[in-house]
Amino acid sequence: MLSAVRMNFSGLYLMGVDWSSGEAVFDSAALLISEIGKLNREYGLEIFVEIDAVATAKYPKVEESFLKNSNYVVVLTSPFNSSIKNPLHGNFTIQLYKSHLERVSSAAGNSTKILFSVLAMDIAEGWMSPALQLQVEVNEFSSVKGVKGYAIYHASRYLPVRISFN
Repeated sequence: MLSAVRMNFSGLYLMGVDWSSGEAVFDSAALLISEIGKLNREYGLEIFVEIDAVATAKYPKVEESFLKNSNYVVVLTSPFNSSIKNPLHGNFTIQLYKSHLERVSSAAGNSTKILFSVLAMDIAEGWMSPALQLQVEVNEFSSVKGVKGYAIYHASRYLPVRISFN
């Protein structure tokens, strides 16, 4: 964190936590974000935290810590990608992710902004996210009360998709 201050960064983005690893990961992540939150208040950096609300639903104290100690919480919302990459792990629907996005958004205070993720994959992984599916996800998730925006993952100049945000 101090190196981010020395390098003149305007913020930090905590992402890539393997939420399927169990309770130890949740405890460690909650401790990490609370420490980052202390330094954030001291140095004024913007803190972005990515969470998988489906996985963190069982751990409300972890979500509370993330909401309390960060400026932005990016809720992973990827029903299409999850159903393609992990079909045996559950029934990943837009409604499932939307209900978790609503839950996190209603728990957030005025100081934390809730964002949703848009995972636009291109042919580099051997398949692509259909534009129609991405637009349906964007329309559904942007209609959730309290959601302030989105984070696009995997933007590419070869991505033949145009998504509109209203």
